[in-house]
Formats: sequence, C-alpha cells, structure tokens
Amino acid sequence: MRNLDEYLAAVSDDDATDAAITREDTLVDALTTDVAAEWSPMQQTALLGAAAATAILSDLESAPPATWESLADAHLFHATAANVEAYVDQVGSIDTKLGELLTVAGAITIDTSGSESAHGVEEGAEARTPSRVDTLAVTVLNASAAIPSTEMRVQLAGLLHERVTVSVRPP
Repeated sequence: MRNLDEYLAAVSDDDATDAAITREDTLVDALTTDVAAEWSPMQQTALLGAAAATAILSDLESAPPATWESLADAHLFHATAANVEAYVDQVGSIDTKLGELLTVAGAITIDTSGSESAHGVEEGAEARTPSRVDTLAVTVLNASAAIPSTEMRVQLAGLLHERVTVSVRPP
C-alpha cells in the first residue's frame, strides 16, 4: 500500500468491493508495514474506517501501539480483558475511544480457553487472576469521563467479575 490514498479511492469507486480490508491478518500486515509509519493520522483513520467487521483484531498487541487509539475509535479490536489491560497500560486510562468500544461491546470477555494468540499462549486463564480482574473492574467503574453511564460501567465491571469467578471455580 505504497499509495494509500489511491488504494482507498479505488476501493471506494469499486461497487463490487465492500471493504478495504476484510481479514484480521491483513489488517495486522497493513499496520505493521514500513510504509504504515508514513501515513498521516487522516490516512490511518480512512483505512481503518474502510475495514470490515471481519478484520477485528483478537490480539491488540499484534498491532503497533501507535495505532491503538485509532483502532479503538474504529472498534477494530475485541473487548477482551487482555486487550483492555494492554490499552490502559499504553494510553494511561480508559479514554473516550475505548469507552465507546466497551459500551458497544457491552461486556469485557476473558479468554480461559488457554488458546494461543499471536504472542504465544494467551495470558487469560493463568494471569487473569481475581485480583487483576478486580483491578480492571475498578478501572472501569472509575472511567466516568469515558463511559458516562453509571449503569454501563456497573454492567461491564459486574460481568467481568462474574466471568472470572466462574472461570476460577474448582471443578
């Protein structure tokens, strides 16, 4: 994508093409190319806005941290505990972009399957201890500027807590 503007114009002009990017791995490839570092914020926003819902990232850390706020704004990563924690660690808080993504998602999921992500075994089941989830829940509850609805913050935190309680119960 040396000439992103031409590519996006071609996609826009082609009635048979619904989206500029339709797969998660293609989105990761596009964001991690050397050329991506040269894109203006407007170009990056245009590309992400032209991505299909099927390109949503499972693992936010597979994309460069400099793109995370734009990815949140475009709702292009799953609202998992690992992604939310990584985002908050990078950005410093739950901002309005992440707040909107979480509000639309309606829940923060926890991967307890032990499945592998782009960075090896998901930290889900082992690292997502009740104390870490409690910390994340408190962060969500305190994010009133980013998630104005008290009901939504309570819902997100409550569902998060319920899921970790269920997932760590002994057999």
